[in-house]
Amino acid sequence: MHTVGKVVDYAADSSKTEECRYVTGVNCIPQNAKETFLATKKKWKKTGGNVTP
Repeated sequence: MHTVGKVVDYAADSSKTEECRYVTGVNCIPQNAKETFLATKKKWKKTGGNVTP
């Protein structure tokens, strides 16, 4: 699994978020957050490991 997926899965872990009650997003839904994030990185050619300003 890609690192982004691991981070999203950890942040949305139901045992840490009161059954995902506090898991929200801006312009995306939690169910497809990983895919949306990765598609955005690909669109802007930022598929490397670190974010650069």
